[in-house]
Amino acid sequence: MKPNQTMTDDAVDQAGRALAQSLKAEAEQLPPEIQARLEGARAQALAAARAAREASAVQADASGQAVLAGGPGGRKRFGAAWLPALVLVLGLVALAQGQWFQQVLGISEVDTELLKDQLPPNAYGDPGFNEYLDEDAQKSDKEARPEDDQKDEGA
Repeated sequence: MKPNQTMTDDAVDQAGRALAQSLKAEAEQLPPEIQARLEGARAQALAAARAAREASAVQADASGQAVLAGGPGGRKRFGAAWLPALVLVLGLVALAQGQWFQQVLGISEVDTELLKDQLPPNAYGDPGFNEYLDEDAQKSDKEARPEDDQKDEGA
């Protein structure tokens, strides 16, 4: 058979039956203690497979349609799947609340400074106040650099 060809279901079933028949014939020739160990291992494997099938979240019914398992194992996995999403949402809510709180603190600091200032709050809305601040800033810049004026006079 070429590597890109696949076996049909009938061919797979036929190969499986032939393999099982040859294994059964060889198993009859094994010593009794090995046969007992193999039977015990087979029973354990079947029990584990049965438990895994029952714990599966999706099972197939007799018609081959998928049905959800209603066992307690499915609920545990469902709860565990939502836990990281819940933690993420709670973390985002906490970050949003923290940012909101920082904004409120910043605004309250500005309000506190405005109310403590000698200048009335209405003055900040006056258009002439900005001109006064610009003139005041220019005067303070000139007063801060008197050594520049002295260098120009001495040169």
